[in-house]
Amino acid sequence: METIRSALSQAINRCLASIAVIIHLSGCGGGVEPAKLTASPAASPRDSAQEKIDQIVENGAKSPVPPQTTTFSEAEVNQLLRSRMDEIMPDGISDPHVRLVGNGVVIVRVVVDIDEYKRRRTRRSGLGPLALLTGKLPVSARGTLQTQEGQGRFRLEAAELNGIPMPPALVREMITALSRSRRNPDGYDIERPFALPANIRTVVVNPQEAVVAQ
Repeated sequence: METIRSALSQAINRCLASIAVIIHLSGCGGGVEPAKLTASPAASPRDSAQEKIDQIVENGAKSPVPPQTTTFSEAEVNQLLRSRMDEIMPDGISDPHVRLVGNGVVIVRVVVDIDEYKRRRTRRSGLGPLALLTGKLPVSARGTLQTQEGQGRFRLEAAELNGIPMPPALVREMITALSRSRRNPDGYDIERPFALPANIRTVVVNPQEAVVAQ
């Protein structure tokens, strides 16, 4: 059951950022101020999000699976990302923040360690302007989440590095390079189609919320 919960958490995070495993690469066309997280004394966003994940896992294990929709607020998504940083974020990527725009559009922001990216990329040429940059810099991206019949895909549409427009292909290369490991030598492809766990059929991104349907 814990393995299913972990897979579900990662898939939701990937859907809503995607990184991916989303991986948080925010607001194209300008800086995005992080949302102010609010919490009642009874439950924090992380507590409420984890409770909803548990309910999704429990419902998805039933046969037949009862129709159920579960709504995650933008604050819950961001808090869940931060609480699971070590599980879902590759080395060299930090400080994730997600905006749920609506109509499937997700805006993400992360801080990327440019030096770590240069060290881990397989090609030693073709860096272009990146060759002059060092340190940790904000990377922003805008993409669309598409889900249907238990399958999902995140399409990256535009990106910026430190406020400068950059090819989306370079963002994909950054994520792939930084996510390579012994268990995953090819790295993570942010645009690769993926299966939704726990009998989730769709994930719909509305303004400031995401609705998971089973």
